[in-house]
Amino acid sequence: MTQQIRTEFLNATQRAFGRLEYGVIGGTALAEYGNRRTTSDLDVIVPHDIIDVVEDHLLRHGMVRTAGRGIGYVASDGNCYGLDITSDKALGQIFRTARARHRVMPVDFLLNSKAYSYITRVGPDMQQKKASDAQDIIFLLDYMRRNGLVPDRQQCRWVIDYDFWTAFCGSYQGAEERFQRLGLRRDPTPSSSNRGTRNSSMEIRRASRSSSRH
Repeated sequence: MTQQIRTEFLNATQRAFGRLEYGVIGGTALAEYGNRRTTSDLDVIVPHDIIDVVEDHLLRHGMVRTAGRGIGYVASDGNCYGLDITSDKALGQIFRTARARHRVMPVDFLLNSKAYSYITRVGPDMQQKKASDAQDIIFLLDYMRRNGLVPDRQQCRWVIDYDFWTAFCGSYQGAEERFQRLGLRRDPTPSSSNRGTRNSSMEIRRASRSSSRH
């Protein structure tokens, strides 16, 4: 989508959510930070306790039901753009209120969510999506360095996770140096807590996909 349509979509989403908590993540959030990767939808994260009511609320406030039974927005160019909603528990995250313009999530939150996505990808298009995640992670690391941003280690649970760090840095030359320049260090041992959370959140996502097909 064009920058003009993206801004229109973000404004419409903010109006539709109203007082409900949400944050913008994914490709649209990265575009707001200057990433040039194209995207045709808008990803948002919401607290788990409103995931069951948020769709009906949005449909009453300007959003539409798409042909695929999802949620979308019909923009001024006549196209319908998808609004993908996920919960903090489905991403193994703790929800943080987004205070930025258009409720775009902070950079360290986006970095953490991308690390989580990278390590939990499954399915036939897994490698393609992991490659896209990796590009986004590198972009965020370089953005933070250019702008003198120091990530909060407590907000980067999945970035410093032993399993993610080992897999990612083993696949992308120079990645470990990028992390370390920002003051991040890998957990010394695998985390049983993180592995349990990954399994739990993947079950939530599988259940969500199953219910959406009925």
